[in-house]
Amino acid sequence: MSGDDTAIQARAEAARQLIATGEFSPEVALSYVVWPTASLADIPGRMEHDASIRQRALELVDAGLSQAQAGAAVGVPRTTIQTWVRQRRVAA
Repeated sequence: MSGDDTAIQARAEAARQLIATGEFSPEVALSYVVWPTASLADIPGRMEHDASIRQRALELVDAGLSQAQAGAAVGVPRTTIQTWVRQRRVAA
């Protein structure tokens, strides 16, 4: 196996994990395999949120707000809140 094949397999495995956690759609994950970037933060449209924002959003969901309401309260999309809730559930 050549070095290129190994790199592609490593990126493919990383993409599968990102899909499994709900962090990326299959389409975006595939683009990561085909056109790798220097880091995940370089992917267009991807934002990194401060840990305190994530924590506050999850606290709001735990307090009974909907994911959409929690997202509006902290200024992030509902889909981001959905991902954070799913990631927390998988980690538990």
